[in-house]
Amino acid sequence: MRIYYITSGGVWPHNAIDSYIIRALGQLPYHHKVYNFRPRLGPRGLIGDIRTFRPTLVLTLHGGRLPVNVVQAMRRLRIPLALWIVDDPYDFNLSRNFAPLYDFVFTNEECCVTVRQRQTRGRVFHLPLGAPDEFFGYETVTPQYQSDVLISGSAFYNRLWLVDQLAHFLKGLQVKIIGQWWHKLAHFNELRPFIHNGFVPPHELAKYYRGAKINLNIHRAHNARHIDGRPYRQPINAITPNSRTFEIAAVGGFQITEGRAGLPHYYVTEQEVVTYANPTNLQHKIMHYLQHPNERLEILLKAKQRTLRDHTYQQRLASLLAMVR
Repeated sequence: MRIYYITSGGVWPHNAIDSYIIRALGQLPYHHKVYNFRPRLGPRGLIGDIRTFRPTLVLTLHGGRLPVNVVQAMRRLRIPLALWIVDDPYDFNLSRNFAPLYDFVFTNEECCVTVRQRQTRGRVFHLPLGAPDEFFGYETVTPQYQSDVLISGSAFYNRLWLVDQLAHFLKGLQVKIIGQWWHKLAHFNELRPFIHNGFVPPHELAKYYRGAKINLNIHRAHNARHIDGRPYRQPINAITPNSRTFEIAAVGGFQITEGRAGLPHYYVTEQEVVTYANPTNLQHKIMHYLQHPNERLEILLKAKQRTLRDHTYQQRLASLLAMVR
């Protein structure tokens, strides 16, 4: 099998996922070539390069930045085209125009499969995100990365709501909050000392995961209806865990997350990943696991072993290629 990979042409998080996929392709027993697509420069030489390499599969990530006329030109080469969509269901409507052009569509969200099957003439499969191999190498980190509780990610409205509910409780702990838009917290002034309101590169963020006694992994709302106060029509509810679930486990981080319906497909809840039901329940669980480090250690080790066995990008790419075959 000869695989031609076209990068997403995006910035974080897509460029990070590109790098994980490229590394995983290098670990598989197939010839592959990478085309570093840059929207500003356009797809210079792409079609000719594909002809020269003669792949048996062309794979790309996201797809939204690759011009439709270029995808149509690739179709005329009669080489199977595969698209891995990693923002479902939140950006579902953005891909409606180009996803049907691909022979194989892989979506990160399990609930999007049947809807996309009606949308495209290609074959549709569920393929969640995973953990990069390099994340398994973090053992110890310096004090600057350590915390009682780490909250990371962009401050979508459901995350703002939960952190505001916990604000008075969090004030008494060593907390780090990392990501954009956290200035929108109602309790921002109280929590300001804990907040790094901006971007942290993935490999730096991994150190914060490893240094936290508890990673509070708050998914985006499974049934989002508003984004930044504006009405937002999300046609499909989300049940698949986010990429942070796998990444935290890979570095040996302990995490508490909400009980997404699809989580038990990947981890044994309360044994590999701990879940919470509401703010009060979450507060109790945070205090319990802060006071019981041996329980945290037992759970995070199980999660790391499960992730290494089942949820790396190498395994995801192997599954993708098996489904294509």
